[in-house]
Amino acid sequence: MTSLPVWPRENAEWARYFDAYATDYERLSFGSAGLAYVGAREVDVIVAELRAREPGRVLDAGAGSGRVARALARVGWDVTAFDVSSEMLHCVARGVPGTTTVMGALGKRLPFADASFDAIVSVRVLKYVEELELAIGEFARVLRPGGVAAIEFTNRRSLARFGYGDAPARLVTMGEARRLLEDRGLRVVTRHTGTRLPQPVWRWARDPSRARVAIACEHAIHSALGGARRVAGARSAVIVGERL
Repeated sequence: MTSLPVWPRENAEWARYFDAYATDYERLSFGSAGLAYVGAREVDVIVAELRAREPGRVLDAGAGSGRVARALARVGWDVTAFDVSSEMLHCVARGVPGTTTVMGALGKRLPFADASFDAIVSVRVLKYVEELELAIGEFARVLRPGGVAAIEFTNRRSLARFGYGDAPARLVTMGEARRLLEDRGLRVVTRHTGTRLPQPVWRWARDPSRARVAIACEHAIHSALGGARRVAGARSAVIVGERL
C-alpha cells in the first residue's frame, strides 16, 4: 500500500479501515523523518509518565500496531492490547511477544473486571469513538484507585480538525476533555501539549534536512503560543489523570 485508505463515512467502518492497512500503518504514519519525530514525541510522553510509577498491568486502549505497547513492555509493564482491528492485534502479537491481545470496541462496556489495571494509555484513538463519555467511564471503572490514565485527545480548536473532512471523528476542546475525566473520577494531574504544525507539513518533512526545518518552526510556534503551559493551536494533548 502506498497511501492511507480513504476515511470512512460511518463509525461502524473504522474496524475495516484499520484492518485494510494494519501491516503498513507504522511505515505510512511514522516512516518519514518528520512523522517519526511526531510519533516519538507521543510515545516518549507516555513512557515518561509510566516510568515514574511501579510497573504493573497497563491497558493500551486502541493499541493499533503496538508502537506504545512495545515501549511500555521494554520498561517492565505487563501490557494488555485492546483494539477493534483484528489485523492490528495480529501486528501486536507478532511484534510484542508476551502481550495479551483483546479485540473489542471502545465506547462499549470493556471486557475487564473493575480495578483490573494499574494504568491505562490511549493514543490516537478516541477521535474514532462516538460514545466518548462511555469510553472514559469504562477507563475509570477498570482502573484501580490511585492508578494513572494517560489519554490523548484531539483538539477541536486546531488545524487538525480540517484533516478529517467528512469522517465521523469526535474532536473536543481541552476544557471538555478535562471535564470528561473529572466527571468520571479521574483527577487531572498534568497535561502534555502536542505539536502545532499541521500534518501536511510533517509529511513534507520526509528527510532529515526538511525535518530539521519543520522542528525549528515547531519550536518557534510552540514558544510564541505559550509553550507547554497552553494548548492553543496544538493538534492534541495527552491529559494525565489519577483514579480517585
